[in-house]
Amino acid sequence: MIHLENVTKQFDGARKVTALEGITLRVDRGEVVAIVGPSGSGKSTLLNLVGMLDRPTSGSIRVDDREIGSLGDGDLTRLRRDKIGFIFQFFNLLPSLSSVENVGLPLHLRGWTAQKVKQRAQELLDLVGLNHRLQHLPDELSGGERQRVAIARALACNPPILLADEPTGNLDSHTGAEILTLLGDLQLKLGSTVLVVTHDNEVARSAQRRLSLRDAHLVEDVRQ
Repeated sequence: MIHLENVTKQFDGARKVTALEGITLRVDRGEVVAIVGPSGSGKSTLLNLVGMLDRPTSGSIRVDDREIGSLGDGDLTRLRRDKIGFIFQFFNLLPSLSSVENVGLPLHLRGWTAQKVKQRAQELLDLVGLNHRLQHLPDELSGGERQRVAIARALACNPPILLADEPTGNLDSHTGAEILTLLGDLQLKLGSTVLVVTHDNEVARSAQRRLSLRDAHLVEDVRQ
């Protein structure tokens, strides 16, 4: 599903910073992979490259057998829209929209009718256990409920890949465990390929595979 071959990412500034160097790895369809390492090791950079939010300085990235380095911005946007669902630490919900409106927003942008958008958003909120919070605004929800809305939004277009950047990092341990269980249940139901950047040992232990980054290099790849 995901294949990186000798990928390097550098950022230019007052001095050149190498965020990733010589990364080669494959992730199979349906795998759940935790990406761990100290701050600054390149975890979020790796996630952004796979999610097509950034381009590598060198090397090759293939997503669902498409070489993304050769794609123009329009094709890249369409591939990202169709293949990737993003889950963020700070939820990134629009504060003026209700739960059902936040979840339905990606579908509105794809030209779905209002009726189909509402039906799909309600189905997804039911899937994550929030059918009683459809019309609530984000600031009327707990942190765990906001993350459930964010997960439902990430699933709106049935993406085969879910990328989660510290999905439990802004939650207490009990709520984080609930979100972790939910992600596991959804992966079993939907068969998604999941990459999770995390500092949480519980999250890392729950994955099928753990990638460890240090100083821009992949130093460990363990199947658990």
